[in-house]
Amino acid sequence: MRPSKTTFAAMVAVAIFFSSCQRAKVPESFSDAIRRADKVTLYEGLPHPQFERELLAEERRTKPVQELSGYPFYREQLALSGEDATRLSNLLRDSAAYRPPTDAVKACAEFHPDYAVEWSVGAERYRALICFGCSEVVLFGPGVEVQNDLENAAIEKLQGVLKNYRKNRPAVKKPSASSP
Repeated sequence: MRPSKTTFAAMVAVAIFFSSCQRAKVPESFSDAIRRADKVTLYEGLPHPQFERELLAEERRTKPVQELSGYPFYREQLALSGEDATRLSNLLRDSAAYRPPTDAVKACAEFHPDYAVEWSVGAERYRALICFGCSEVVLFGPGVEVQNDLENAAIEKLQGVLKNYRKNRPAVKKPSASSP
């Protein structure tokens, strides 16, 4: 006997609800590395490669940059306070900050990290690359490459900490209402 359309729709709704309630997992090796870190470093990402193409080219031409996990960042390490290093570490090692990635189209069109938080454990490096435009984070480390979406509460907390660390990336000038 086949389920009615109403029953089938209810089953689909329940499946979607429970799948959306799943938490993304932070690999135990990543979380453990954050706990054992000797040093926490913060890097600022360059302008967006699609929406700020000319500004990105100028920044690459005129500022010292580096690639971290395949993405461009200003070379300068930002002076991260001990309190903020602890806040970022606690937040980014907590699975409750993440949800599984979705296939939904994101506002920023492609992942573009605004910041990288890097933890050093001896010679090993673990990184969380954070994109506020698409509300995603990619975790990198030895044997680790995981992409997750960020929960809204985690985004607010991250923005609350990181807003004080914008230093190199120029502000984008928005046209005024009187501009043609």
